[in-house]
Amino acid sequence: MTTIVTPYLLRTPQPSLLVNEDMRINQREFSTVALSAGGIAFPADKFLVYSDSVGITVSRDSDSPPISMLGYKSVACAKIESTSAGALGELSTAFNIEGSDGLALVDNKIITFSFAAKFNYAGQFSVGIRNSNNTASYVKPFSIISGGDWNMYSMTLSVDYDTAGGTWNFGRAALMGFVLGLGNTFATTSTYETWLTGNTPYAVGNTSLKGASGRIAKFCGLKAELGAQRTPLIQIPITEAQDRCQRYYQRNPILFGAALNATTQYFTWPFKTEMVANPTVNLLSTTPNSEHPPFSVSKVGAGSGITSHVGTGGCDMSITGFTGLTTNSPSMLYNNNVEAVCF
Repeated sequence: MTTIVTPYLLRTPQPSLLVNEDMRINQREFSTVALSAGGIAFPADKFLVYSDSVGITVSRDSDSPPISMLGYKSVACAKIESTSAGALGELSTAFNIEGSDGLALVDNKIITFSFAAKFNYAGQFSVGIRNSNNTASYVKPFSIISGGDWNMYSMTLSVDYDTAGGTWNFGRAALMGFVLGLGNTFATTSTYETWLTGNTPYAVGNTSLKGASGRIAKFCGLKAELGAQRTPLIQIPITEAQDRCQRYYQRNPILFGAALNATTQYFTWPFKTEMVANPTVNLLSTTPNSEHPPFSVSKVGAGSGITSHVGTGGCDMSITGFTGLTTNSPSMLYNNNVEAVCF
């Protein structure tokens, strides 16, 4: 059963199983994105939104619950809005329980999941959990109150994770998320609160956010903890929160390297924090900004591409698309031209 709660329960605060649950870290400098069909967006580090339909806008919003509700001042919330009515199968969010914490689920088997939400419409929704290799799913429905005010919700999930048969993965033991779509068949049945085969953490009967244009859902103050009672969120220092997020995602600082030839620059990038696995390294723009030599002549790439060799502690990369470089002369790559992604 889903309950609405306002006061804290008088228990010793328990650590959260989630990363960046208070949404302070925003390395992608996210603002607003209109999702394409099958598109994703990150309104905060470790908080992913996916839609199989167009007509959904995701933003990082300054609206937040009162301090009396969360116990701390939130800096942002995730806002998901329908910009047109229409068909919608899956609209879901995702945030992961780390493998080191997930091991504890085998013994404890109970998670209390709490969150603040603000909807301008009412209906049935669900929380889904997938195991680390996406072969088993668990779902629990809940109801949201309309009215345009922030409310705190809490639910207990009796998750016998050991029966899910997941592959233990230090980076991700399980993937949790809200489901805001109309709902598809959950595995081969609509059975709730039990592990079923299949990577389908959603259920029949949900209320669709795209049922009408202008429907809005906001989320903030997420917490998943072991045990059957909700406790206040323990805000860890911002530097520690950043380190935890950078195990999954980083953007480059200013990097120094050299020109391999007249069109290609070479850089090494020692990661700020060792990542949970070898990341994928992407060029964020086909017109990356650099200087060659440093602090002298601006060099902007055109139709640039990237080739990299990657480990968990760093990478080296060559970036093409420049002109007029002097072989073996120093170069400098500006901030936020390249990203390293695990999740």
